[in-house]
Formats: sequence, C-alpha cells, structure tokens
Amino acid sequence: MSNLKCLHRHLSGWHSVVLKRRIRMGKAVALCDWRRQLKAWQAWRAVVWAERNQREVARTEEQLRTEKRQVMVNVKVKGSQLAFTTPTSCTIYSALQKYSC
Repeated sequence: MSNLKCLHRHLSGWHSVVLKRRIRMGKAVALCDWRRQLKAWQAWRAVVWAERNQREVARTEEQLRTEKRQVMVNVKVKGSQLAFTTPTSCTIYSALQKYSC
C-alpha cells in the first residue's frame, strides 16, 4: 500500500508538472499566433495603404493632365482672340508661361 501511495505522489507531481508545462506552452503558442497575426495584419495594412496611395497618385496625375489640356485649349482660344487684337509677343509669352508646368 505504501508503494502505491509513493507511486501516486510521484505520479501526481509529474502530472502537475506536465499540466503546468502545457499551460505555459499554450500561452507561448497563443503569443506566437498573436504575433503572427499582428505581422500579417501590418503587412496587409501596408499593401492596402500602398494601393490607395497609387490610386491617389494616378487620380492626381489624370487631374493634372486634364487641367493642362484645358489650359492649353484656353491659351489657344485666347491666342486666336488676341491675334485679332494684335497683342505684343510679350503678352502671349507671359500667358503661356503662366499655364505651363
């Protein structure tokens, strides 16, 4: 009977150690998973930010092209209107410089 009690005590102590280790390992695994998810989230956020930035750059470039086209059309129309009034070359040059990039 004493051998059984001794065996039970040692087995109980070993079982306690194993359970504590599983709990620690579970916490470590949970922490590792959380870090992995955090890194994935940060990478995804960086990709989304870069795509949004690219779309904004493309939109801005297109707006600038459109604005430049409109300005050039306006300069041509004003230039043809100014041709009838015979302006000096200095006025046309300053108008073109004002709207060129």
